[in-house]
Amino acid sequence: MNKTRIFKGIPASLGIGIGTLFHIKLESEFIIKEIIKDEDVQKEIQRFENALSLSIQELLKLKNKVEKNKGKASAIIIETQIFLLKDKDLINSLKKIIKEEKVKTEWAIHLTKIKYEKIFSEFENEYLSGRIIDLNDSLNRILKNLKTSQSQGKKIPTRTPIIIFADDLPPSEMAYYMTHADVAGIILSRGGTNSHTVILAKAFEIPTVINIDFDGTSVFDGVDAIVDGTEGDVYIDPSLTIKKEFFNKKEQFEVYRSELKSVKSLPSITKDGKQFKIMANIEVPEEIELALSYGAEGIGLFRTEFLYMFEKTPPTLDEQTKIYKQVLSKMGDKPVVIRTLDIGGEKKIEAFNIGKEENPALGLRAIRYFLKEKAHFYTQIKAILRAARNGKVKILFPMITEIEEIRELKDIVYSIAKKESVEKDNYDIGIMVETPAAALTIDSYVKEVDFVSIGTNDLIQYTLAVDRGNSSVNYLYKPLNPAVLRLLKFVADEGRKGGIEVQLCGEMASKPIHSIILIGLGINSISMASQTIPIIKRILRSISVNRTRQIMKDAVKLSSADEINEFIVENLLRKCPSSLFKNILPVKI
Repeated sequence: MNKTRIFKGIPASLGIGIGTLFHIKLESEFIIKEIIKDEDVQKEIQRFENALSLSIQELLKLKNKVEKNKGKASAIIIETQIFLLKDKDLINSLKKIIKEEKVKTEWAIHLTKIKYEKIFSEFENEYLSGRIIDLNDSLNRILKNLKTSQSQGKKIPTRTPIIIFADDLPPSEMAYYMTHADVAGIILSRGGTNSHTVILAKAFEIPTVINIDFDGTSVFDGVDAIVDGTEGDVYIDPSLTIKKEFFNKKEQFEVYRSELKSVKSLPSITKDGKQFKIMANIEVPEEIELALSYGAEGIGLFRTEFLYMFEKTPPTLDEQTKIYKQVLSKMGDKPVVIRTLDIGGEKKIEAFNIGKEENPALGLRAIRYFLKEKAHFYTQIKAILRAARNGKVKILFPMITEIEEIRELKDIVYSIAKKESVEKDNYDIGIMVETPAAALTIDSYVKEVDFVSIGTNDLIQYTLAVDRGNSSVNYLYKPLNPAVLRLLKFVADEGRKGGIEVQLCGEMASKPIHSIILIGLGINSISMASQTIPIIKRILRSISVNRTRQIMKDAVKLSSADEINEFIVENLLRKCPSSLFKNILPVKI
């Protein structure tokens, strides 16, 4: 009898999956540079267009199947790939390579992949860097359709639950297996918790564990396995006792999931009657329906960088206006925060030439760049304000470090609004608090703006002087460091005194325990990835704000992150009247 083997990974989609292993090994494409004759260039362009058209048709069929299975919101991931394959700049750049270099489409795609992999690899933001997967997935589909013959691939079991395991799984491949097999769980050697593959797994409610290292261990198709998406464990060839344990845990989790679904329509009110607001962070308008399906009460952060990613020149005024109108229209009377372009640092965009800097994190970032190069900035502000004629918008300025910046920005907005005949009632102006300078002088900013939004990702990094992407020092990146918590409390207190809303849109909001801490610090409006909303909402509905605030009042007086951690565990978690954190949802501070 084989001994059960247990492997540890990162939980990416909650739940318990029980089934037999099904290994997917994606074909690697070896592409060589093939030169074509002048007279064959047009024929090659036509060959590319045929493959492109077929790829879009396939994705449309897949999108319809996903919609039929899980609704329109879940099909947004596939819609994003269709959007990429219809992007004029991307298509024209591929054609240009074919024409100018006189090469086959395969080589043009190869060069395009290299180009964008370099751009996206510079992003520290996991969500943005993960978008290269979507682009490669789309381009790989074209490569497949350029071939004259197609391989059939492995036969998919249709009568038994399977657990897919692979190095990585592109979103469209994922969607295909979801709609053609009984997928009970997913195991990936690589990937990120915000990847589109994981988002699809969450939408289909499939337990997923990522970053699993089988370490050369033989793992075969057809072997029984269990995926524990709550703890991040994978059991290979589990014993009968372990199977019984996890069948029971699976039943418990289904009850929990049912409660999560019901929480969407419940009011955002804590146990002691205090209101809070949970909103979604998005990249493109196509994500809005997904956000609303999870109960988002608004868009707390619309990152506009993605609109510029594939363009050699920025989108036109009309193109931008159309996109912003679309977002406001879909959200109706719910609040929408649009952040102006946050480029520089790790975010290099081809349309803007910032140049090489020795320390880009402290260089010509965001507003600093656009106050020097105002033409592009004016266009974005004008587009946002034109969209605001049809509904109120909140304009958010990133990377503010001194009061003169926001005063100059306000003058620009007011001037453009006057020319565009847009009333002040149609827009609010806010700043991102992501530098210690902005946090420590927040009492001055609250007199100048309508709201503030805290970006904890950068605020923690700058406060602690720690690059969280640097494995040598990221152990120091601690959201519970007293310096960070005291800054957050100070911003919340000063915002309340000044009578303006304090929001928080950093990753900290999406962590269960951190969300309670934020409420305890006085931050009642938080924004996060859509899939996290029901979990956080359920947790916050179970707490007492008065009690939590008293605990945090004492916690911030402590001298280290470890002390604060222990204090919260002792005074908050162990005395929590709810069974929320027991068994089903692991507590990870």
